[in-house]
Amino acid sequence: MLHDIGLSVAYARHHHHSHYLILHGDLKGFTRDEVELIALVARYHRKAVPGDPHEPFRNLDPWKKPVVEKLAAILRVADALDRTQRGHAKKIRVTLRGKKLHLAIYARAPLDLELWALRKKARLFEKTFGVKVVARAIDG
Repeated sequence: MLHDIGLSVAYARHHHHSHYLILHGDLKGFTRDEVELIALVARYHRKAVPGDPHEPFRNLDPWKKPVVEKLAAILRVADALDRTQRGHAKKIRVTLRGKKLHLAIYARAPLDLELWALRKKARLFEKTFGVKVVARAIDG
């Protein structure tokens, strides 16, 4: 839910607003470095991929860059699987077979929008982890 905090400012560029609010929100229980990583993961949950054209990413310690890339890729998949924000996906069975990551998504309602969003948002995950994401909905 934190990655969408920028929606409280505006839908357009809400990922940028999330980044700003997380950085300046005085989150308790996290170090400054952890807050920076959390903010960058939220920043990259939508369209742009983590990369050096963005100054905050460019200025990261080199070992932190793959952390942001991997967490942003995972967040995009999770975000897609709750596209309607109604919690339709109740359980997910994940199986890795060769270069394919199979997701069996158990749901109590149709997942058409979630599966569409997953096809769109899985690219970063596929590139980052070197696997193809294959998903199917299962009534349950």
